[in-house]
Amino acid sequence: MGDNWLLLRCPCGNFFGSSLGSGTSCTRCSNSTDIITVSSYQSPEKLAKAVSRSNLPDELSAEVTEKLSKAESRHMKARRRGTQNFDSVISAMRDATGTNGIITLGSVSDSFAENELAGIDVWELINDAEREGILYRAGDEMWGWVQ
Repeated sequence: MGDNWLLLRCPCGNFFGSSLGSGTSCTRCSNSTDIITVSSYQSPEKLAKAVSRSNLPDELSAEVTEKLSKAESRHMKARRRGTQNFDSVISAMRDATGTNGIITLGSVSDSFAENELAGIDVWELINDAEREGILYRAGDEMWGWVQ
């Protein structure tokens, strides 16, 4: 499928989109002359993102880019965590349990490193397990397994 969606720029400075072959006029000033084709896209969703980015004021661009980058980073971490073998994560957490039945943030971090379970936020994992009733807080950075 070809690039059927166009990102256009009006002399007034407004960016807008249109499908290939349709009549175009600026959505801000209704001008239909001297419209410049900036780029083309394969889907209307990609075009919509390009229009939004293009019309974003320069003062906000860096801030929005940073927030989107952080959100994508969190999403990637969550996706990686979801793809880790659940059994190996639980096994590593069990290995981190001391003879007294208590795990600590440090013992879980060490166990994950030994088992090559990278990219997992141990603090977040323990907090999730505590919220779901799998672990209980036994002290400062100490948890026990709910039996």
